Order: sequence, then C-alpha cells, then structure tokens
Amino acid sequence: MHDPHSPHDVVIAGAGPAGLAAGLFTARYGLRTLLLDRGKSLLKQCAYLDNFLGFPGGIDVHEFLALSRAQVALAGCQLLAQRVTTVRFASEHGARFSVETSGGVTFHARNVIAATGSQADYLQGLGLAGLLDPDGELCDGALLAHGRTGVAGLYVAGVLAGVENQALISAGQAAQLALALVADERREREGLPGPLTAHLDWQIKHGSCEGPRWERRVRDHFAPLLQAAETPSPAGIWALIERWMHRKRAQQLDRPEIDRRRRRGQRLRVEISSAARAAGTTLARSP
Repeated sequence: MHDPHSPHDVVIAGAGPAGLAAGLFTARYGLRTLLLDRGKSLLKQCAYLDNFLGFPGGIDVHEFLALSRAQVALAGCQLLAQRVTTVRFASEHGARFSVETSGGVTFHARNVIAATGSQADYLQGLGLAGLLDPDGELCDGALLAHGRTGVAGLYVAGVLAGVENQALISAGQAAQLALALVADERREREGLPGPLTAHLDWQIKHGSCEGPRWERRVRDHFAPLLQAAETPSPAGIWALIERWMHRKRAQQLDRPEIDRRRRRGQRLRVEISSAARAAGTTLARSP
C-alpha cells in the first residue's frame, strides 16, 4: 500500500500525452514519480489519432492511452485516478510541495509538473502573485525555458505551457521539460556543473562507448566547457567526467538483450492493444 507521507521526487497533475511523456522520462532516470489524473484528457476529444509519429494508419485514442499508461507504469511510475485540488509549499518530509487530491489524500513532492490542459487553478494555493491569472491560466512571463517557472521545482507542460493541443507537440515539450527537471536534480543533488547535468535518454549498442578513442573524444568535448564553469579542482572535474562515462557505458545493450527487448515490446503491444480495444482503459484506483 502506498504511504502518502513518503515524498515523491516528482508529482504530475494530469496524465494525458504531456503528463505521461514527462513521467516516462523522469521515471526512466530513476526519480520516484506519481501521476495523478481525473481521467479527462483533452486527447479524448479526438475521434481518432492520426498525427502521432509511429502509427502510419493512425491509432484509436483509448488504445494509444492504454499503451502509453502501460509504458510509464513499466518504467516505474505510479498512476492514481485522483484529481489534484491544491498545491502548497511545504518543508516537511524533505519536500518542497504538498499536493492535495479529491480523494482527501495529501502527497509530498520535491517537484511538481502541471500538465492539466489550460487550467491550473490548484496552483493558487502557492499564493504567488504573477503566476496565474484570475481564470487559472499561466500568466505571461511566468514560463521560463524548457517548462521551468520562476518557482524552484515547479514545471508546466503541454497546453498550459503554451504548446498547441496536439499530442505529438505536447509530448515532445513534456519530454524536454522532464530532461530539464532531471538536469536540475543532478545539479542540486550531485553537485554536477552545467555541462555534465544533461542526461541522454536512450540505449546504445554495445561497443559504442568503449575504448581510448571514445574516452579521448569525451574529455576533449568537456574540457573547455568545464574550465569556463564553476567547478571543483581539476582532479574533481575529471572524476565527474569519469562518472559521466560510467553512466554512458551502463546504457549499452548487447545483441541478445536487444533481441529480448524487441520480442517483449512486440508481445506487450499486442496484449495491451487487444485489452484496450475490448474494454477501454482505466487508471489504477487509490487504495
């Protein structure tokens, strides 16, 4: 059973394409991520989804949402069918925010992502002038680069961030936001300088990140950037680069593992699509 007092790294309000995309990337990095959703994604207004890359014949909206939700769940996200009612500042449990829901449960989080269409009146609980207008929409000037806001730990995705209401665009912006959030967390938690905070979220063929030639290219790439930044001693700089290279090596996959993942992906797509076509899609219910 979920412990509501245990802080999450990320709590996301809204599990449409934008919220799901953001959650996928934060969870894949290893951040403890909770998606809260009332089940009324704007995508459901679409009769049939034709504009999402990778589905040449288009895809049924409910089938697409089922596949997306299964994917983020497999990545480690927790999904609950509860609407976010209020977000407040909090310092308890090591979190920046408390997130209250329609189910009467309060969750604590270091980071909050608002991904609920154009309305975010639940952020009024932060008591910040200049964040929202009287209609609950984000004020002009409140949004910074890559979905950040002027509030540490608060991010916005999709329509709320001024992105047109198209699934592919919203998901792309939310993925970019999530990687910005990961970079912010790495800077704060690990003390990494700016050039080393970026996280490349893809798997690499075995052998791509090996050998002295690759190590030399990495060092040559980072050396001038790190010299211009506020960094530790030279020995500390190279220790950080070694850590970065270790992460890249860990993302390598050999041929048997690639084949195993391909077969698993094909099986899951068939199973989940069949279930969605037969019965629709639902979110897990809160205990």
